[in-house]
Amino acid sequence: MGSTFLSLILWFVALGGVIYTFSYGYWLWQQKNMRGAISVALLALVTIIYSTFLIFYIT
Repeated sequence: MGSTFLSLILWFVALGGVIYTFSYGYWLWQQKNMRGAISVALLALVTIIYSTFLIFYIT
């Protein structure tokens, strides 16, 4: 149980970073920087997929 709890905490930390990154992407979108907003959103998406894979499938 301890390992699962720690994994969830690590995943929520990664999720917090992704939410922060998406909010930056939203701000870029409002500033009419479409290419930057899409790039930041893709970066956040890859980050959450990769961290989920590492936390839940590798460990």
